[in-house]
Amino acid sequence: REARRSFDAAETPAWTDSWPTHAANINEDLARQLPTLRARARSLARNNEWAIRYLIQLDDNILGEAGLRLQMRLMRRDDTPDEDTNNRFEEAFALWGNDCEVSGMSWREVETHALASLPQDGEILYRLRPGSGPFGFQIQLLDPALLDVNLHREWSGNRIRMGVEITDDGRPVAYWLLMNKTGDLPSDLVTVGRHVRIPAEQIRHRFLRREVGQVRGYPWLAGGARRLWLLQDFEEAAAVASSNAAKRQGFFVTKDGEAPRGFADTIVSSALESAKAAGKVLTPDEIQAITAAAEKYSTTVPGQFDTLPQGTEFQKFETSWPNIDAGEHVKQHLR
Repeated sequence: REARRSFDAAETPAWTDSWPTHAANINEDLARQLPTLRARARSLARNNEWAIRYLIQLDDNILGEAGLRLQMRLMRRDDTPDEDTNNRFEEAFALWGNDCEVSGMSWREVETHALASLPQDGEILYRLRPGSGPFGFQIQLLDPALLDVNLHREWSGNRIRMGVEITDDGRPVAYWLLMNKTGDLPSDLVTVGRHVRIPAEQIRHRFLRREVGQVRGYPWLAGGARRLWLLQDFEEAAAVASSNAAKRQGFFVTKDGEAPRGFADTIVSSALESAKAAGKVLTPDEIQAITAAAEKYSTTVPGQFDTLPQGTEFQKFETSWPNIDAGEHVKQHLR
């Protein structure tokens, strides 16, 4: 009776050997795995069509064509909208947004970059720069990778975990960036070795906190990264298999393994014509090597028949599993 009252998910039969029974603190996992998670998520964001499409949809559906704009709703004392003051604020914000980032990016570009950073980096990191720019204030976007995930030490009674200096209550008080990549000069900032310590008042570090005490964020793509990579690998393999199936018609099997009469000559002639068209003069040794290869093998081109070497028998690999439709397989993975 007591066994029936237990949780099924806590049982440990043999078929659950690969299912973890102990969960590490999220910060311990991030300290070891965040660089790998970020590298793979960035790779997907640059090279995987489905991940790229996801980022495009995020930008279209959240920011839209014009992005997020300031909408003032100041009221007069008689409870009527102060349209004149509202318009002046909005126009000033639009002007500031034309050059709001120290490298010259516009507010719309900053929004796009910040939104894309969450799926591929899991974090948004930027610095406030008062006194900079034509309006006396700009921001500086920072690569989250500059926040040194390998930095763990004590400093002035505080703890530094993955580059974030926190109090005993977990409140950030400073951020330790790799100075050799930020372009910041020491100036009024404290530098320790190859790190520059920037007070928390100057930094904005935003990420989705999924667990209590979480110090760093991780890419949104991490949840589906493995499946997306496997799907891309499947699509490439399916494309290659389809291409080979369309090009290769069959094989000639002879007793001595030699190509049928005239077969090798056709291949050699084609190779010579290709070299001539490319302006290359083949040496006698190169021609002899092509001829020897043509007597045994041929390249896979549309409608081609190949020759098997003597003593070689072709056996097609066949499997009944998984018996799937490629299109449905892709759709299910994406779902």
